[in-house]
Order: sequence, then C-alpha cells, then structure tokens
Amino acid sequence: MERNDIIAMRVKFLRKMCHLRQSNDTRPIVYLDETWVNQNHSRGQIWQNAQNTEGLKIPTGSTDTTDQPEPIVDDFDLDLGDLESGPKRPKLKQFPLTQFGSQKRGFNSSYYVNNNWLEYSINKDAIFCYACRIFGNNHTEPTFTSVGFKNWKKLCGSRGLKNGKQSKLDAHASTKTHLTCMAKWSGHNITVQKTGTVHTQLTTQHQLEIAANREYMNSLIDITLYLATQGLAFRGHDENKTSLNQGNFKEACVLFSKHMPKFSEIFSKDTNYTSHHIQDEIIDICANSVKDSIIEEVGPGIFSIMCDEARCYKDEQMSLCIRYVKDFDIKERFLGFIDCSEKQDAQALSDHILNYLQTCKLSEKAQIISQSYDGANVMSGKFNGVQSKIKTKFPHATFTHCMAHRINLVVVDMCKIVKETSSFFNTIECIYVHFSHPSKNRQLTDLQKSLGLKIKTFGRISNTRWNCRYKNCEALKQCFRSILIVLKTEIENEADRDVNEAIGILSTITKGQFVVVLFIMSHVLCTINILSNMFQDKNATLGKSAKLINNVIKSIEDSRTSESFSSIWTSIQTFAKEHGISIDIPSQPKRKRQQPSHLVQFLVSTTTGATSEAVDVETILAEDYFRINIYFKVLDSIIVNLKKRFSNENLSLAVGVDEFIKLNYDGSTQFIDHYKDLPGLNICQQSLRSEMMVAKNYLVEPEIGDIGDIKKNISPQVFPNFCKMFQLALTLPISSATCERSFSAMRKIKTWLRTSIQQKKFNELSILYIEKDKTKLLNNDTILNIFEKKCNRISAYGATHLDYHTQMNATIFKKWFIDMLNNLEEPCVIVMDNASYHSVLSVNYPKSNAIKSSVQQWLRENGGFFSIRNTE
Repeated sequence: MERNDIIAMRVKFLRKMCHLRQSNDTRPIVYLDETWVNQNHSRGQIWQNAQNTEGLKIPTGSTDTTDQPEPIVDDFDLDLGDLESGPKRPKLKQFPLTQFGSQKRGFNSSYYVNNNWLEYSINKDAIFCYACRIFGNNHTEPTFTSVGFKNWKKLCGSRGLKNGKQSKLDAHASTKTHLTCMAKWSGHNITVQKTGTVHTQLTTQHQLEIAANREYMNSLIDITLYLATQGLAFRGHDENKTSLNQGNFKEACVLFSKHMPKFSEIFSKDTNYTSHHIQDEIIDICANSVKDSIIEEVGPGIFSIMCDEARCYKDEQMSLCIRYVKDFDIKERFLGFIDCSEKQDAQALSDHILNYLQTCKLSEKAQIISQSYDGANVMSGKFNGVQSKIKTKFPHATFTHCMAHRINLVVVDMCKIVKETSSFFNTIECIYVHFSHPSKNRQLTDLQKSLGLKIKTFGRISNTRWNCRYKNCEALKQCFRSILIVLKTEIENEADRDVNEAIGILSTITKGQFVVVLFIMSHVLCTINILSNMFQDKNATLGKSAKLINNVIKSIEDSRTSESFSSIWTSIQTFAKEHGISIDIPSQPKRKRQQPSHLVQFLVSTTTGATSEAVDVETILAEDYFRINIYFKVLDSIIVNLKKRFSNENLSLAVGVDEFIKLNYDGSTQFIDHYKDLPGLNICQQSLRSEMMVAKNYLVEPEIGDIGDIKKNISPQVFPNFCKMFQLALTLPISSATCERSFSAMRKIKTWLRTSIQQKKFNELSILYIEKDKTKLLNNDTILNIFEKKCNRISAYGATHLDYHTQMNATIFKKWFIDMLNNLEEPCVIVMDNASYHSVLSVNYPKSNAIKSSVQQWLRENGGFFSIRNTE
C-alpha cells in the first residue's frame, strides 16, 4: 500500500511520538495521520496494531521483514467490536457457568436490554463497556476496558440493593468517565450518519475524484479521435497560454472548458494530461486497438496482400493493405505505411512486407493466398520480383497484376498509337493550364452561373489518374459554350499577355476534328470507365471481373460498325450546329511521309510520323473519313490492348473462380487444384464435387452464380468444403485500389506544414483516418483502461510513481480536520507529520530567492515601508 521510503519515514515519526508519551504533560495527545485504503483490500492487508512495538504499526501483508517485528494479533481484539462494527453482543443458548461457593453462575443476555454499551467476550467469558473501551483514555476504569468483568455474583446486586446501593452495572454507567465516553460515542454516530467515517469519506472522495478524472480523460480521448478522423494537426507552433493559437488539440480543450466546468477545473491545473507525450500515447493506444481488431478478424485464416509505393515529400512510402472475408463479407483494410526510402529493390521491399506483418502479430497459421501489385518490374518480376520473394514463403500466393492499372494502361497506349487522340488530350491540358489562372477561372465560373449551367472544372491529365480523361471530356462537353465566350472576350479585350494562348486554344477547339474526337473519346471512355469503377470496388471479385472484361470487349467489338458511328455522328452534327462549328475533312499533306525502312517488317504500336494514303476530299464524305481514320483506329487500339493485357492466360484463374461461383466443378478445376493443398484448408475433392452438385440443384436457376444468394442459402454446416473454397474465392483481390486511396489520405495527413512528423505517429494517424468505421467503434473506457495500465511510463516523463499524497490538498484536509475537532476533549495536543497540505500559509510572502521587484510589490500591497536604495 505504501512505498518503502514512506514506510521508513512513518516508522521514524511514530517512534518519536512514543517518547512524547513519557513526558509530564497531562493533556491528552492525539496523533493524526491519514492514508488511502483501497476498497478491494481485505482486512489482512490493512495495517494492524502490534502489541510489542510501542504502538508501531506494520503492514501485515508485507513480504519484507527486515527490521520489522512480527505482528501479534490477540484473539481478544477480534472477539470484541470495533468502531465500525459496534459492540459485540452474542446471544448463546447457554453461557459458560462459573462456580461461586455452592452455586454456578454465568452471564445472561437479558442484561443487554437496559445497557446498550454492554458487550460480551466469548474468549474471556467477561463483559466490557464498548464506549469506555473505544472512546476512553488512560484514566478509564480498566475493569470494563481491558481486564473484563466476570464476577457474576456481584453483577446485579451484591452491593445491597435493599440499602439503596447500585449494582455493578449501574454504578459504572453513572460514572463521569463513562458518561463522557457515551457522549463521544453518540457524537461519533451522528457524524457517521451525516458524513460517514473518515475512511468512508476518504474512499468516497477518492472514488469521486477517480470518476471526475475518468470523465476528463474520456473528453481528451474524444478530442484525439475527432482530430485523427478528420486528418487535422494536433500541435501548434506556439502552445503557451498567451498564444492566440495553441494548436488544434489545446484549442479544443479550451473550447470544452468554456462549456464544461468540471473539465475546466482539471484542465486549469499544472498536471492536465495534455502534453505531447500523452497525446502520442492516446494516439498509439487507439491505433493499436484498431489494428488489433483487424488482426483479430483475420485470425488464423487466409488473407491477401495489396501493396503500392508513392513519394511523400522526401520519403518513399509503401502502403500495405489486406483483403479477407468475415462471415462471407469482403473486407479490405489498411494496415499501415512502411518507410522504404533506404532501398527499393525486391528483396528489401519483400522483407519490409513480411516484417511488418510479423509486427502486427498475425497468427502463425494465417496464410497469404494472393498478392496484388502494379506492373513495375520490381513488384511483378516472375523470377526476382517481390511476388516471387513472397511465394518462396507462401507458395500458394498467386500474383494478380492490378486490373485498375491495366485498364488505365490500355487508354494510355491508345493515346500513344492514335495521334489524333494524343493531340486532343494535349489541347485539354492547355485548357486546364489556361483556366488555372484565378481571374480566368473566376470569369468561367461566373459565366457558367449566369448561363444556368452546373459548374465544371478541369483536372490535370495524368497517366496515373485512372478516370481523369473521361471526366475532362464530360466537363468540356458541358461547358463548351462558356469556354468559347470567355476566350473570345479575352481576345477582344487583349487584357494580358496570354492572348496568344487563348487564340491558339480557340482555333483548335473550333475545328471539326476536335469536336469529332471529343465525342468519340467520350463514347469509348464511358465504356472503359465501367471497368475502372468496378475494379475500384472493394466488394468486386475475381470471377465477376473476368466476366465483365469479356463483356466489355464484346460490347466494343459490336460497336465497331457504321450504324454505331452514325448515332455518334448525329450527336456531333447537332453539337457543331449549336456552336457554329463546321465539320470538314482536315487538309491533307501533299507529300506522304513514309515509314522508316528498318521498321517495314515490324508491327509498329506507336506513332513514327508516317501517314496513311492521301484522301480525296472531293469524293469521300466527312462521316466516312472520321469513321475510318479515327473511330475505327481508336476502337481497334482499345480492343487489341484489352485482349493483350487481359488474355486468356492472364484470366485463367479468374475464369476458374467465375465457374466455381456458378457451381461448375469441371470448369473450375484450375482454381480448385491450385488451392486444394493449402495448409489448414483440408479439402476433400470428392466431397466438394458432391456439395457443388447438390447446391446447384438446391438453388433455382436465376440464383446460380449470384454471390448474395449463395451467402443467404448455403450453410457452412451443410456445405463445409464448398464454403471454405467460396471464402477463398472471395478473398482473391483484383486490384490495389485500396492502396491508391490510402495515398490520397497520406497527402492530407502529411502536408507541407507537417513534414517533420515522425513515421510512427504518421502511421498511427493514417490508420485512424483511413479506417474511420473501426475508429468510431472504439470504446473510450477500454482505451482509458489500457492507458491506466501504462501509468508506469509516467516516470519516463519526469514524474514519480503516484501515491495518495499527490491526490490530497489543503481544502480536503481542512474539512476533515474541522469535523474531527468536534470529537476531541479540550485541552489536548495534536501531533501531525509535515505534509505540505498540513501547513498552508495564509499569506504568501516572498521567499529568499524572489526578485527585488516582487518583494517591493508585496511590501506595497501589505503596507510595508522601504527605501528604493535598499538592496536587501
């Protein structure tokens, strides 16, 4: 219960008080001291009296017996009542009898009726006065306090009741000492009824203080979680109380203080748990709780990993995400960022991944069954890439080239091959740059408002932004009129030096070929965007992706007809007519540029400057020209690249998963054979075939292949082998889009103003921000309990281990002291230790180390006289 140094000081203090007992001072001496007693401690753990140590108290549960005598516990002490229990008044069927002459006499419980102070000791077969024993002093009659009265012959009348003399009980009850002790007992009972005992008051006050502190800490946890989930900074440049901006965390605490008086009371103290160390500790506990909940959901099961890298200012960060299934629901979770700035080769990256998974305390039985990265050689290399390194430890971890990256590369390759589309997107990039100027952007948005159009803005064309081209095409179509007006106004006014740029943009976008390419690209990219959106969906499965890819390829092939282009051409003509644009065949060069001779025998997939045969503009229609030279070329490039990047070999596993979900055993043998020997899976192929056959007959025809219906109707208890493989099929990833989303969060958390943030804290804040759904489910009491268990770490920040002295103050002690004085005799001597809250100055005078100005100010306020020339 106490530190060893406090015990030693207490022993020394008590021994000094023993010497005071031997002085000639006749006044009663009251020794006052206090300590916390935990409500969970048993009686054996609370300090007891030791009879042979001159009043010294020793903890009975202490294991260190150095210089400590063994405590002696008398049965007599345990037989009688104490201050809390009251007098012990047992009622026996037969009390012990003692021989008095020729008669045997004993105590009778009827004496309890008229003497409420009377108590009986079974061990000593004697009666005592509870009031005198508990509240008496050295002058109290020892017969009823320590020795015990057992002369039953004289108990009720041996003094001669007939002659008017009192019995032994009545005589003791009428003494002055007994009446004084009874008054003290009565006063004690009144005090206990009103305010409780000192121990009760200590415990109650302690519990109230704990409740207030926990409520305060819960508020700090709420502030921490709010800032973390919103991606806001915690600290400020200057966090002094005089600062106008102390940082988001402390400013939030100040706001709470205005509306929560209890919060303000603790926050205004010197120790208010708002330091950087406490903030980091709470963030660490919350982030680890979120991460542990994810790891707990994975358990000893199977999961897939998804990784990608991105530059974060001067650091290279790798995002690690996992995909798993819980109750047939697909989960894609972010585990953290890994700083891989030192080295980015395959061995280093694979080591980072495996080591981080190990630090996350994943079960040793958990198996990686698949991995998904982008197409960089260091990641996708078949022999020395990261995927091959991971396979050496997890042989069943198949590699899936991120399909979202692949579909983006299809569009990028198309722009390289068809030079008209490349010129088209270069023009859109010029439009974006031109209207990035604040004044021009304001003119464009104001004009869109005045025309009643929805405000649209342009984004930068980037090869790593998957749908930026499609969004820019749609934005250009909707705000084409407002762009024309702004450009024409700018050219007419000649207000700045960018007029030449405006003339060039206006000249290009008013050409018929630009409008044709705009509508063709909008039509094609709209179809491609379906695949892109599907690949970014967390619930997308490998089986669905294979089916959708084949359907998209077939749709594009079916649209490669004159009829399909005719519908597009009608829209082109309508648009051109509304904006006064003429759709003409572009002028043809007189001289045909030839293909280089060394490329004649090669299939060229990019532009080389060579041109096709010259077109006779007088004999061919504009619709036919654009259909053959742009529309068909774009579609052919898209189809060829889709089939190249999503070939049957690349999609063989995906097709097998699709057939498995359709309950076609023969069509899914590649998928089943690859994972049948996975450790811990324990699949029986014969049972699996039978279960799939029964499940196919059990489900009606429209439900076959529907994942939702399989989840609803297929039970793991009835179809155990199928459900294991079905869970595995859902775990296979199709892209690393979750990693890409984490990079968006990364740039919001680690801004230019927060580049000095440490990797550990950056990683923890990223987990809390990205996994918001998990963060909002955190229980504050659970976090606070973990924080409480880590209280030993306070010593690392300069504070010592806490004891009850740090939780006591002069106000609380003064109240207890005044209540105690009402139960003391006058005059008396009160002896206390030298605790800081026992002696408080009524006037806070300057100390010897005070500066001269403060001493002079104190003298002025208190009427003191001094000379300015005085130096001391």
